[in-house]
Amino acid sequence: MYYVELIDRFWLFSKKAKPGTAAISLYLYLLQLAKEKNAYQFAISDVNLGKSLGVSRATVRTTREKLRKFGLIDYRSMQGVAGIYRLIVNYKLESTNFEKVQNDSASEIINFFGKNGNDLKSEEIAQKHNVAGTDDLNMLVEPSRLLTDGRVVPSLQEFLNYARTLDAYNPELDNLIMAKHSGWLKSNWKSASGRPITNWQSSLKNVLPFLSSEVGQNQLTLDGIPEIRHPKEQL
Repeated sequence: MYYVELIDRFWLFSKKAKPGTAAISLYLYLLQLAKEKNAYQFAISDVNLGKSLGVSRATVRTTREKLRKFGLIDYRSMQGVAGIYRLIVNYKLESTNFEKVQNDSASEIINFFGKNGNDLKSEEIAQKHNVAGTDDLNMLVEPSRLLTDGRVVPSLQEFLNYARTLDAYNPELDNLIMAKHSGWLKSNWKSASGRPITNWQSSLKNVLPFLSSEVGQNQLTLDGIPEIRHPKEQL
Protein backbone atom coordinates (compact mmCIF):
# COMPACT_ATOMS: atom_id res chain seq x y z
CA MET A 1 0.00 0.00 0.00
CA TYR A 2 0.99 3.62 -0.51
CA TYR A 3 1.65 6.02 2.38
CA VAL A 4 -1.60 8.00 1.99
CA GLU A 5 -3.61 4.77 1.70
CA LEU A 6 -2.11 3.51 4.96
CA ILE A 7 -3.03 6.77 6.68
CA ASP A 8 -6.60 6.47 5.34
CA ARG A 9 -6.79 2.89 6.60
CA PHE A 10 -5.48 3.87 10.02
CA TRP A 11 -7.99 6.72 10.23
CA LEU A 12 -10.85 4.25 9.63
CA PHE A 13 -9.34 1.95 12.23
CA SER A 14 -9.02 4.79 14.77
CA LYS A 15 -12.69 5.72 14.48
CA LYS A 16 -13.67 2.19 15.56
CA ALA A 17 -10.84 1.18 17.90
CA LYS A 18 -10.26 4.60 19.54
CA PRO A 19 -6.58 3.87 20.33
CA GLY A 20 -5.98 7.27 21.97
CA THR A 21 -3.76 10.22 21.11
CA ALA A 22 -0.49 8.67 22.30
CA ALA A 23 -0.99 5.54 20.17
CA ILE A 24 -2.02 7.60 17.14
CA SER A 25 1.07 9.80 17.45
CA LEU A 26 3.44 6.82 17.78
CA TYR A 27 1.89 4.90 14.87
CA LEU A 28 1.98 7.90 12.54
CA TYR A 29 5.61 8.48 13.46
CA LEU A 30 6.45 4.83 12.72
CA LEU A 31 4.57 5.13 9.43
CA GLN A 32 6.63 8.21 8.55
CA LEU A 33 9.84 6.27 9.27
CA ALA A 34 8.64 3.41 7.06
CA LYS A 35 8.03 5.88 4.24
CA GLU A 36 11.50 7.39 4.60
CA LYS A 37 13.20 3.99 4.71
CA ASN A 38 10.93 2.58 1.98
CA ALA A 39 10.42 -0.55 4.08
CA TYR A 40 7.80 -1.86 6.48
CA GLN A 41 10.52 -3.28 8.76
CA PHE A 42 13.17 -1.09 10.38
CA ALA A 43 15.10 -0.57 13.62
CA ILE A 44 14.87 2.32 16.08
CA SER A 45 15.63 2.58 19.80
CA ASP A 46 13.22 3.58 22.57
CA VAL A 47 15.55 6.46 23.41
CA ASN A 48 15.32 7.94 19.91
CA LEU A 49 11.56 7.44 19.78
CA GLY A 50 11.15 9.13 23.14
CA LYS A 51 13.27 12.11 22.10
CA SER A 52 11.41 12.53 18.82
CA LEU A 53 7.95 12.35 20.41
CA GLY A 54 8.84 14.12 23.66
CA VAL A 55 7.84 11.23 25.93
CA SER A 56 9.65 8.84 28.27
CA ARG A 57 10.87 5.37 27.34
CA ALA A 58 8.21 3.92 29.63
CA THR A 59 5.52 5.65 27.57
CA VAL A 60 7.10 4.33 24.35
CA ARG A 61 7.06 0.77 25.69
CA THR A 62 3.47 0.98 26.95
CA THR A 63 2.14 2.56 23.76
CA ARG A 64 4.09 0.13 21.57
CA GLU A 65 2.51 -2.80 23.42
CA LYS A 66 -0.91 -1.26 22.83
CA LEU A 67 -0.25 -1.05 19.08
CA ARG A 68 0.97 -4.65 19.11
CA LYS A 69 -2.20 -5.86 20.87
CA PHE A 70 -4.30 -4.01 18.30
CA GLY A 71 -2.46 -5.97 15.59
CA LEU A 72 -0.91 -2.89 13.97
CA ILE A 73 2.76 -3.77 14.51
CA ASP A 74 5.17 -6.55 15.36
CA TYR A 75 8.14 -5.80 17.58
CA ARG A 76 11.29 -7.74 18.36
CA SER A 77 13.79 -6.54 20.95
CA MET A 78 17.48 -7.08 20.26
CA GLN A 79 19.91 -7.02 23.19
CA GLY A 80 22.37 -4.15 22.87
CA VAL A 81 20.84 -2.73 19.67
CA ALA A 82 17.69 -0.91 18.58
CA GLY A 83 14.46 -2.90 18.48
CA ILE A 84 13.01 -4.16 15.20
CA TYR A 85 9.58 -2.83 14.19
CA ARG A 86 7.42 -4.30 11.43
CA LEU A 87 4.25 -2.52 10.31
CA ILE A 88 1.38 -4.89 9.61
CA VAL A 89 -0.42 -3.58 6.53
CA ASN A 90 -3.58 -5.71 6.31
CA TYR A 91 -4.68 -5.46 9.93
CA LYS A 92 -8.32 -5.92 10.93
CA LEU A 93 -10.52 -2.84 10.84
CA GLU A 94 -13.08 -4.46 13.12
CA SER A 95 -12.45 -6.74 16.09
CA THR A 96 -14.13 -7.84 19.31
CA ASN A 97 -10.70 -7.41 20.92
CA PHE A 98 -10.74 -3.59 20.72
CA GLU A 99 -12.54 -3.04 24.02
CA LYS A 100 -10.25 -5.49 25.84
CA VAL A 101 -7.14 -3.69 24.58
CA GLN A 102 -8.56 -0.34 25.71
CA ASN A 103 -9.38 -1.70 29.17
CA ASP A 104 -5.97 -3.33 29.54
CA SER A 105 -4.26 -0.09 28.54
CA ALA A 106 -6.30 1.93 31.02
CA SER A 107 -5.04 -0.23 33.89
CA GLU A 108 -1.37 0.06 32.90
CA ILE A 109 0.95 2.72 34.32
CA ILE A 110 1.93 5.27 31.67
CA ASN A 111 4.72 7.76 32.31
CA PHE A 112 5.70 11.09 30.80
CA PHE A 113 8.08 13.87 31.69
CA GLY A 114 6.99 16.21 34.48
CA LYS A 115 8.07 19.84 34.82
CA ASN A 116 10.96 18.91 37.09
CA GLY A 117 12.25 16.30 34.65
CA ASN A 118 10.97 13.35 36.71
CA ASP A 119 8.52 10.81 35.34
CA LEU A 120 4.96 11.12 36.65
CA LYS A 121 2.74 8.07 36.88
CA SER A 122 -0.59 8.18 35.07
CA GLU A 123 -2.41 7.38 38.30
CA GLU A 124 -0.99 10.59 39.81
CA ILE A 125 -1.89 12.55 36.68
CA ALA A 126 -5.45 11.22 36.64
CA GLN A 127 -5.90 12.07 40.32
CA LYS A 128 -4.44 15.56 39.91
CA HIS A 129 -6.59 16.42 36.88
CA ASN A 130 -9.66 14.41 37.91
CA VAL A 131 -9.41 12.31 34.75
CA ALA A 132 -11.11 8.92 34.61
CA GLY A 133 -11.50 7.97 30.94
CA THR A 134 -8.81 6.35 28.80
CA ASP A 135 -9.13 8.93 26.03
CA ASP A 136 -8.81 11.83 28.48
CA LEU A 137 -5.73 10.26 30.04
CA ASN A 138 -4.14 9.85 26.62
CA MET A 139 -4.64 13.57 26.00
CA LEU A 140 -2.44 14.26 29.03
CA VAL A 141 0.22 11.74 28.03
CA GLU A 142 1.21 13.97 25.13
CA PRO A 143 1.15 17.56 26.44
CA SER A 144 2.33 20.65 24.61
CA ARG A 145 6.04 21.10 25.19
CA LEU A 146 8.69 23.78 24.88
CA LEU A 147 11.85 23.34 22.80
CA THR A 148 15.19 24.63 24.07
CA ASP A 149 14.93 27.70 21.82
CA GLY A 150 11.49 28.59 23.22
CA ARG A 151 9.37 27.26 20.35
CA VAL A 152 6.12 25.56 21.39
CA VAL A 153 5.29 22.10 20.06
CA PRO A 154 1.56 21.35 20.51
CA SER A 155 0.12 17.93 21.25
CA LEU A 156 -1.51 16.11 18.36
CA GLN A 157 -4.94 16.73 19.89
CA GLU A 158 -4.28 20.47 20.28
CA PHE A 159 -2.99 20.55 16.69
CA LEU A 160 -6.17 18.87 15.40
CA ASN A 161 -8.47 21.01 17.56
CA TYR A 162 -6.98 24.22 16.19
CA ALA A 163 -7.14 22.98 12.58
CA ARG A 164 -10.85 22.27 13.02
CA THR A 165 -11.49 25.95 13.81
CA LEU A 166 -10.05 27.17 10.49
CA ASP A 167 -12.17 28.10 7.47
CA ALA A 168 -10.20 25.84 5.12
CA TYR A 169 -10.79 22.76 7.31
CA ASN A 170 -12.94 19.80 6.39
CA PRO A 171 -13.07 16.35 8.04
CA GLU A 172 -11.37 14.69 5.06
CA LEU A 173 -8.17 16.54 6.01
CA ASP A 174 -7.78 14.90 9.43
CA ASN A 175 -5.39 12.16 8.30
CA LEU A 176 -3.19 14.62 6.39
CA ILE A 177 -3.17 17.02 9.35
CA MET A 178 -1.98 14.21 11.63
CA ALA A 179 0.69 13.30 9.09
CA LYS A 180 1.81 16.94 8.97
CA HIS A 181 2.16 16.99 12.77
CA SER A 182 4.19 13.77 12.62
CA GLY A 183 6.39 15.12 9.82
CA TRP A 184 7.15 18.35 11.66
CA LEU A 185 8.01 16.35 14.78
CA LYS A 186 10.39 14.20 12.76
CA SER A 187 12.15 17.31 11.42
CA ASN A 188 12.54 18.84 14.91
CA TRP A 189 9.57 21.15 14.33
CA LYS A 190 10.80 22.63 11.06
CA SER A 191 8.98 23.24 7.79
CA ALA A 192 9.65 21.36 4.56
CA SER A 193 12.09 24.13 3.59
CA GLY A 194 14.06 23.55 6.80
CA ARG A 195 12.98 26.77 8.54
CA PRO A 196 12.10 26.53 12.28
CA ILE A 197 8.36 26.80 12.95
CA THR A 198 8.03 29.67 15.43
CA ASN A 199 4.24 30.09 15.16
CA TRP A 200 2.65 26.72 14.52
CA GLN A 201 -0.90 28.11 14.33
CA SER A 202 0.08 30.47 11.51
CA SER A 203 2.06 27.74 9.73
CA LEU A 204 -0.85 25.29 9.96
CA LYS A 205 -3.31 27.92 8.71
CA ASN A 206 -1.08 28.62 5.70
CA VAL A 207 -0.54 24.95 4.82
CA LEU A 208 -4.18 23.86 5.15
CA PRO A 209 -5.25 25.05 1.65
CA PHE A 210 -2.42 23.00 0.13
CA LEU A 211 -3.59 19.93 2.05
CA SER A 212 -7.09 20.55 0.70
CA SER A 213 -5.79 20.58 -2.87
CA GLU A 214 -3.86 17.37 -2.17
CA VAL A 215 -7.06 15.66 -1.08
CA GLY A 216 -8.78 16.90 -4.23
CA GLN A 217 -6.04 15.51 -6.45
CA ASN A 218 -6.10 12.11 -4.75
CA GLN A 219 -9.87 11.73 -4.91
CA LEU A 220 -11.41 9.83 -7.78
CA THR A 221 -15.00 10.67 -8.56
CA LEU A 222 -17.49 8.83 -10.66
CA ASP A 223 -18.10 12.06 -12.59
CA GLY A 224 -14.73 11.66 -14.27
CA ILE A 225 -15.43 8.12 -15.48
CA PRO A 226 -17.16 7.98 -18.87
CA GLU A 227 -20.25 5.86 -19.21
CA ILE A 228 -19.55 2.68 -21.13
CA ARG A 229 -22.36 1.51 -23.38
CA HIS A 230 -22.40 -2.05 -24.61
CA PRO A 231 -23.20 -2.47 -28.32
CA LYS A 232 -26.68 -3.74 -29.13
CA GLU A 233 -26.87 -7.30 -30.31
CA GLN A 234 -27.58 -7.63 -33.99
CA LEU A 235 -29.95 -10.31 -35.17
